Amino acid sequence: MIKMNKYISYSILAFLMLLLASCQKDAETFIPDESNVNVDIFGIVVDENDEPIEGAQVDLNGKIEITDVYGIYKYSDARITDRHNFLNIKKSGYFEGVRTFRSNKNGSIQLKTKLIAKNFNQTFDSTSGGTISTNVVEINFSPNSIMIDDTGEPYNGVVQVALEYIDPTKEDVVETMPGDLSALDAQGAYSVLTSYGMMLVELSSPDGKDLQILTGQTVEMIAEIPSSLGSLAPNEIPMWYFNYATGLWEEEGVAIKAGNKYIGNVTHFSSWNYDLSDPAILLSGRVVDDLGNPIGNAYVSAHIINGGGGHGPTNDDGTFSGLAPKDEMLTLSITYGGVCFQTSPVYSKVIGPFLQDTDLGDIIIESGELDQLSVTGRFIDCAANPITDGFVKINSNQYYEIDNGTIDISLPTCNLENYYIEAIDRVSNKSSEIIPLVNGQNNDLGDVQICTFDVDFFSIENQALDYSVTIIDSLWLEKDREFKYIFAAFDDLDKSHYINFGFMDSSQAGVAEGTFEINEYEFRTSHDAGGTRVFLLSNGEITVTQGTEEHGGKVRGSFNMTVNDVEDNEQYVFTGSFQLTCY
Repeated sequence: MIKMNKYISYSILAFLMLLLASCQKDAETFIPDESNVNVDIFGIVVDENDEPIEGAQVDLNGKIEITDVYGIYKYSDARITDRHNFLNIKKSGYFEGVRTFRSNKNGSIQLKTKLIAKNFNQTFDSTSGGTISTNVVEINFSPNSIMIDDTGEPYNGVVQVALEYIDPTKEDVVETMPGDLSALDAQGAYSVLTSYGMMLVELSSPDGKDLQILTGQTVEMIAEIPSSLGSLAPNEIPMWYFNYATGLWEEEGVAIKAGNKYIGNVTHFSSWNYDLSDPAILLSGRVVDDLGNPIGNAYVSAHIINGGGGHGPTNDDGTFSGLAPKDEMLTLSITYGGVCFQTSPVYSKVIGPFLQDTDLGDIIIESGELDQLSVTGRFIDCAANPITDGFVKINSNQYYEIDNGTIDISLPTCNLENYYIEAIDRVSNKSSEIIPLVNGQNNDLGDVQICTFDVDFFSIENQALDYSVTIIDSLWLEKDREFKYIFAAFDDLDKSHYINFGFMDSSQAGVAEGTFEINEYEFRTSHDAGGTRVFLLSNGEITVTQGTEEHGGKVRGSFNMTVNDVEDNEQYVFTGSFQLTCY
């Protein structure tokens, strides 16, 4: 029997973030900075498909928060240092995430963390050893080289391996990697690294025991060097593992370059990294337009001329704080971020050299050089009270917290034709209408009531199987063709749900109202312990009670389907309802 609680999640798409290709090092011994500030943290946790993760445990200095159905967690008036702070984020079925951050001013910080699914999908026998590999990583285990982590006793049996490679040249590397390349080198100096490749590795027995490399043994690890970094890769490079207790990478060992690969030996498994390190200072500032309005989600880069440097996005208030090369002339450049990303800078200036931490103050971007979207508004609930806990989405990929019932947003944009905003009340789980925006103008929305719609959802149940799932995550309704598709998916703990069905109506440009036959259907649930359960369509129909021809319009309705269980060949009737946004 399938027995599940009712789960809810919501789709959060990615902010585009430029590659953290290289950062640098403070050569002094690491001592946590005593300069403290108070910040509000608005955080989002998503999976590799940018879908929110509900129920993740977030730990900031021992204070635990749990992500909600939107993947969101919040800390108010958190006391942090201006040098090194980190959050540990845990969720069953995923590698542990760590988000490192800093600020030298009181204010607000927005953090995004992308957790990587932990799939124990490769095995070897510990007594004979074996090779585990992906298309870019190879790990060679010697015979009798594994122990039980808790006891240190040698382990004999099947070893399950979860292995994921993190490409340091990918745009989302700052969201997926543990920490931010802050590190302790072999001399105990605080450093920041330039990565040439990262690996996440965990070992487990079939009955769930954590396994580790046997004390005194080593395991060979081989990883390809990203092609864009090949000409820069040195013949020898230090290796670093991530310490989840300190939020820092720690130096241990050296890898040798062989062709387009690095080969090294490790004594334990964690997250491993091939990196160089360089001296650095802390560089801070604020990006504003010529009227003094802060520019959030602009991307700031401080580089050595024809060399490495530090990167990072501005906070909602336009501030930034990060590491940059010490005692070097730097090129400070600012590029578009937010709804889209462009590589051509809107600001570029040679600065430095700096021998100590430096605050650059306000960096002014002339409005004539800035394609900008500005939005202000006041948000109220069904009783006309200001929203106390909510956020807005711009074009489904930019998220801003509603502050005391209001927003005041300025963000760089590209020349897209369509911009729109939707507001969510996290207390009532209701959303506003989708409101079009005009690029290049100040969009004053006035009073916006978040009372019009419940948030999008897809609900499906069968009482005989005690199955009831409501999904508000990863929903999609494609309207611009005669054959319409509805897609809904959700992962929680060790369970996943996947529904995809299609129907035909008479509308080519939208979704028509009426009752239609379901022509295509796929429905399955998966469990780490119990495998996958698949249901095949026998017959079914969908009733659309509200249709639309508009992009961003809402469609509502219900459905019923008779399906065959592939496993036991029994028939079951599933019913459900939905509200979806057309794309």
